[in-house]
Amino acid sequence: MSARRPAIAPRRAAQSGALLIEVLIAVLICAFGLLGFAGMQARAVSTDFETLQRSEALVLLEDMVSRMNANRAHAGDYVSAGLLGDGAAADCTGLTGAALDTCEWSNLIRGSTEQRAGSTIGAMISARGCITGR
Repeated sequence: MSARRPAIAPRRAAQSGALLIEVLIAVLICAFGLLGFAGMQARAVSTDFETLQRSEALVLLEDMVSRMNANRAHAGDYVSAGLLGDGAAADCTGLTGAALDTCEWSNLIRGSTEQRAGSTIGAMISARGCITGR
């Protein structure tokens, strides 16, 4: 009698490595999903920072409006000849009225009031402002 091979052996040989391929495909799909999640997270952080910058700008704008409302008699003195917030922080000692308000506001735009370990941390990126009359 001849020895017969079991019928299972050919099937096992045909499926050899199929599980490994399935695992590799599953890992690939998970990797693409995680890359998509990482990209979404980076975009969310960027959007959050932009929102922070816009809210800081609105707070500074409201600050200048309240300064001008407090000194309505000299509202024309607030009109700036150039950009405020440009260059280094200015020394506002000795100034009064609109000149003091614009000097302080210019320093606020630079973020000079928010410091940590001697360096300015509160400035908006490339923030500038000007005040024009109607």
